[in-house]
Amino acid sequence: MAALFEAFPDPLDNWIVWDTRRDDFAMLGSTAAYNLSKEDAIAACSLLNKIAAGQLEDGAATAA
Repeated sequence: MAALFEAFPDPLDNWIVWDTRRDDFAMLGSTAAYNLSKEDAIAACSLLNKIAAGQLEDGAATAA
């Protein structure tokens, strides 16, 4: 199964997290996930995919 969220660089070498279901920027709360560092985008993407797959255990607060 393809990932629901994908991280990739934009033309200005900032990073984006993309919601493939909505075909739009992923949302982190009420904030669109763009203009991120590579590290932040990868961490957010990992966390969002874990949430979407129901793979977070109780008390998990960060992407590893």
